[in-house]
Amino acid sequence: EEARFTLHLAKDPQAALMLAKDNWAVQKEPADARILLEAAQAARDAAVVRTLQSWLDTSKLQDVQLQRLLDAGYLGG
Repeated sequence: EEARFTLHLAKDPQAALMLAKDNWAVQKEPADARILLEAAQAARDAAVVRTLQSWLDTSKLQDVQLQRLLDAGYLGG
């Protein structure tokens, strides 16, 4: 929740990415993957996007929202 707030309301993608990465280290739920991906894209961190894509491929998690974000390939801010 803090990462989502920081990204969408505080408009600080770098701080949101750090919060999302910290959270991702502890739990890997679809909502956690989405905020990590959103923050990585907003912060233009392609390495995190690639790492998440690799994890999704390995875990076989299927999530429509995640796939839309990945398909868009958006790395804007």
